[in-house]
Amino acid sequence: MNHYRRLNRVFAATVVTYLLGVNLVAFFFPVLIYNADAFSILAEMIVFLVPFIYCMRNHLSMTEDLGFRPISVENVLWSILFICLLRPAVMFISMISALFLDTSVLESATETMAGGGLFMALIVTAVVPAITEEIVFRGVFYQGYRKHGILIAIGFSSLLFSLIHLNFFMFIYTFVLGVAFCFLVEATGSVWSSVIAHAVFNGYSVVVTMIEEQQLSLMTEAEQEAYYATSAQVSVFSYVYYGIAAVGCGVLCYVVYKKICKINQVELTAEKLTMHDKVRRVTVPLVIGVLICLAYMVFLQSA
Repeated sequence: MNHYRRLNRVFAATVVTYLLGVNLVAFFFPVLIYNADAFSILAEMIVFLVPFIYCMRNHLSMTEDLGFRPISVENVLWSILFICLLRPAVMFISMISALFLDTSVLESATETMAGGGLFMALIVTAVVPAITEEIVFRGVFYQGYRKHGILIAIGFSSLLFSLIHLNFFMFIYTFVLGVAFCFLVEATGSVWSSVIAHAVFNGYSVVVTMIEEQQLSLMTEAEQEAYYATSAQVSVFSYVYYGIAAVGCGVLCYVVYKKICKINQVELTAEKLTMHDKVRRVTVPLVIGVLICLAYMVFLQSA
């Protein structure tokens, strides 16, 4: 059975359902646009809809088929350290991407996040996306693609994960995160590790944003303007600093990953990673889904 053929159709249907769903909701229920928390959760539920139907129709098990096996406290702690050490690399990629791409979508999301309370921001930005997106991309897609080979499955599922964010600025670093989450699942044997890492990564952004907004609220208008002007000026030193931090923490991240593999007695050899079945992976539904995402991203970038 070619799982790529079926899952590629699921991805195309997910893309179409998501774009139609959020735009129809915005058109018929414009009041929801002004309730960012409700709209964000609804958008996550729409992404989740088609894969959920796919799981129900095929009677997929959360543990055996989607990889949500029990995880030890030790693995949880090491997974958290792993994603924290990866963060400087993601920050550096974001800084490079910001030189060439529009960041207004991310800035708008940050402003929305800061507008609510900490608890709700964590639920909307960290908890809900971590659960829904990990079920979909590390559960449904990765576990399904993986049946025909690990490394190619990591690449395909991470590509779909980055595309569904529908933003060129986020594309590269979400792809890197997708790859990291997949490798974490391989090392721990459980998608719960990527759920936790995903939630911690997003949660850190929420907390930092809240602290920044709290500090800004204590400043005068002139001090705020000076702060924003300084923040907008990224020096060469900043790129060098984050570049060095990315490399240093990246090495430590690799060491931590090897430790996780050792704890779980997992040996990811090059042969094991590259072994794959000869099946057709690129199908018409996949191409359609990818092209729709890219077209929408171009539209947002030029709008």
